[in-house]
This record gives sequence, C-alpha cells and structure tokens, in this order.
Amino acid sequence: MHGSRTRLFGRRRALVATGALAAALLASACSSAAVPLEKATAAGAHAVEFTSEPALTGKPVFTLTGKGLDDRFPKGLVLDMAALEALPLVSVRIDDPWEKRKVTYRGVMMNELMRAIDPAGATKMRITALDDYVVTVQMKDLMSGEVLLATTAEGKRMAVADGGPTRLILLPKSVVGKSTDMWIWSISEMALE
Repeated sequence: MHGSRTRLFGRRRALVATGALAAALLASACSSAAVPLEKATAAGAHAVEFTSEPALTGKPVFTLTGKGLDDRFPKGLVLDMAALEALPLVSVRIDDPWEKRKVTYRGVMMNELMRAIDPAGATKMRITALDDYVVTVQMKDLMSGEVLLATTAEGKRMAVADGGPTRLILLPKSVVGKSTDMWIWSISEMALE
C-alpha cells in the first residue's frame, strides 16, 4: 500500500474540487477490467444472516445503523472482522485510482452484506469514514454485485494508515464507480436510509 496514506485524505478532498482530474483517474481505473481471482467459499455454502448481534471475537470494524435495522439492533449492528468474513469472500485485481497501480483486494461483496442484514425499506446507505468523509450510495448500486467491501489488500490486513481496516472498491462496471469521489476507506459507520 502507499507509504504515507494520510496524504491521500487531503488528495481525496482536492480531487472533489478538481472534476477533470477525477475523471482522468477514473478513465485510467476503468481501462482494465477487474479480474475475479477466487471465491473463497464453496458452492452452496450456508448463507449468513445477521438476525441477532454476533458475538464479537475481535475489535469492532464498523457499525451498521438505520432503516430496517433499528428495530432489531437498537444500538446498531456492530461487526468485527470475523463476523464480516463469515460472509462469502471474493478476491479481485483492479486498477486502483488512488494507489495508481493494480491491487488485489479481498472482501465481501456489498450485495452479500445487504442480503445478510436484510435492510427492509432502505433505499440508500450513508457511509462515513474515520476522517468524517461521507458518501451516499443507492441501494440498487450496492445490490449490483459491482461493489466490494475490502478487508485485505495484497493478502494483508489494511491498517488505518493504509486506508483500512475496510474500504469500498468499485469495480469497473459499477455505475457508482464512475466517480472517484465515491471511493471511501477507513469506514467507521454505515447508515441505511
């Protein structure tokens, strides 16, 4: 990963104001397709559903709150890496517009996470990073199968300094991925609306 990831927080904000540069980065990112490398679960593996708060075995990664969850999880659904990675895992190799190189990410497709939490009535999700950067993604885009919630990069856990522990990876066919402004890392909260 990039040696000084903290500089990218400022670069991300600078690119928001510089649409032409963001478009150029996106064109570069989409020039080569993501290559699915593996599906880590066996075909027909048991589907995970979060019907109750999972027992945390590690440090919480982020909290899911909002529409469709408030009645089941009044304080939010807190997930650690073990609970998150109980879902089917997928690896992709993609041109990362922020890293400016090909990176292999592994994680959970957002449509799998949405199926596991069953966000009844939600139409979008507000995702907040540790630096308070916020993006809003429509539910149809999350369910498209083109948005990965990465938990590793190049086979290693991502430190906060490297944009971890989770980040949204937008595959080239993703409608929401047309804007590099939507790439978000160091996710702290996901709120369904």
